[in-house]
Amino acid sequence: MFALYYRKDIFEDPKMMEAYQAKFNAKLGPPKTWEEYAQIAQFITDQMAPKIYGAGHFRKAGSPGNQFDFLQQFRANGGKLFGDDMKAGLVSDAGVKTLTNMLAANKASIPGNNELDAVSLWAAFLTGKVAMIYSWPPTGRMAANYSQTATAINFIPQSQIAGKVGYAVVPGNPEHATHLNRQSSRFPEAKLVFAFDQRDA
Repeated sequence: MFALYYRKDIFEDPKMMEAYQAKFNAKLGPPKTWEEYAQIAQFITDQMAPKIYGAGHFRKAGSPGNQFDFLQQFRANGGKLFGDDMKAGLVSDAGVKTLTNMLAANKASIPGNNELDAVSLWAAFLTGKVAMIYSWPPTGRMAANYSQTATAINFIPQSQIAGKVGYAVVPGNPEHATHLNRQSSRFPEAKLVFAFDQRDA
């Protein structure tokens, strides 16, 4: 399960908010769509690079996050891995849209984005080099410097952004992001599963 982590101090900065409003006639805030995500990331990069870049991603070939990243967006765009005829669905409008969005996000990202894995992405975010990432729930604990006291995770750098991080549902499809759907309300246990997942957020 991914969540979106973003720098509140950047998103709530009056000058950044004014500039974004002037350029896009929209309020600067956590993105609701993947198109907004790339747009906001590019805006922040244009305004703040090379000190801070709009986003970063685990794009390194073979990185465990790579397929999750693609599939999350692909499903949010209405994609299905196989059609009713069991033909592969990757070569589709949803597949093209997903890859187009990912390329736009890459363009707005920190240099070396395509060589980042999960650990190096965490390091870039925790040291204040990127304004947005989406990743697993432990990111929240790391950003607050809770996790780094554990021996098993002391290779993660100390957070330089503690108290400056906001949390949001990833763009696109909240049902996929949380693995709950509109039928989950019929099962009280679903709330417990969600609460368990959020314990490290």
